[in-house]
Amino acid sequence: MLIAGDLLDMFIAEPRIAQAREVQSWLGRLAEVTNVAICSGNHDNAGHQITLDRAPVYEWLAELGRVPNIITDGCTGLLDEIIITAVPYHNSPAQKRSG
Repeated sequence: MLIAGDLLDMFIAEPRIAQAREVQSWLGRLAEVTNVAICSGNHDNAGHQITLDRAPVYEWLAELGRVPNIITDGCTGLLDEIIITAVPYHNSPAQKRSG
């Protein structure tokens, strides 16, 4: 399964980091039955950023990349015979900090 961003809803009152934790849970369960590749979208800014392979990514997405069968921002993996690299949504560092 490929998910191309916008996992969080930036227009509801629930904090995005709380949404991110819930999405992590759902995706972890999905990865138990199939391979999952995820790249962030402009709605997915929640929590702190870290650097993976020279790319700034949100920590909650990097944590997902450590779950078996999940490839996410800043990671490359092999799904069957296809090499997948998940590229994070790009905007300026100032824009990313404003989330």
